[in-house]
Parts: sequence; structure tokens; C-alpha cells
Amino acid sequence: MNSRKALIDDVDVNGRKTTACLDTGSNGNFQLMPQTIARLGLEKTLKGALVASATGFNGDFEIRSGRIQGVHVGTIPVESPLVEFLQQDTGWDEHPCGVGIGNRFLKDYVLTLDYPRKTILLERP
Repeated sequence: MNSRKALIDDVDVNGRKTTACLDTGSNGNFQLMPQTIARLGLEKTLKGALVASATGFNGDFEIRSGRIQGVHVGTIPVESPLVEFLQQDTGWDEHPCGVGIGNRFLKDYVLTLDYPRKTILLERP
């Protein structure tokens, strides 16, 4: 966990390290931020993704979803997860993390936030 914000350092997307944040307002698995989509070269995957409407903190916006190779959260592998691609100019451009971890993933774990030790623990119940 990052000392200045609740960011998770031990995450990779398609084999590349990134930071993550917990997004308990999302009902999805993972949300890729615009800078992560560009860094991983997923623009083509984004263009072929399914389109839906969403409403969040920043209002209504278009969201695209599709599958990527994989995400590792610490030692937890998720192969071919369904992810949401958050596009530029939808309020996510300056987000401090590369990927959001949503409730669809978190629902299978007991989540412990240990602020004094700057640790997040995910355990199967």
C-alpha cells in the first residue's frame, strides 16, 4: 500500500506492473484507466469492446468492456478477466492508479485494511 494514498503496489496487468486502488463503488472486476490502456497498447481491444452506459461520481458516461490476458493482485491470478476500459475525457485521466479493483472481484475475499502497517490483506473466507 502506498504511504500517501490507499494504492496497492503489488499488481500487474497483462504481465506489466501497475498500481491499483479499491473501487467499492464499481460492480465490475477491474477498471483500466486511460493511461494504462495506452501504456499496455490496448487501444485495439478497446475499440472492439462491448459498449454500455454507466453513471458514476463524474456523471453519465460510455463504458466499454472486454477481456484481457490477465491480472495478478499480489499472489492471486485472474486469467482472462472481464474488464472495463475507462476512456479519456470521462474524469479518469488524472487518476493516481492504473487499475481499479471492483466488487465483482472483492466479493470472494475478506478484505482487511491495516492502516498503521500500510497493508491490505485479501483472504478467502
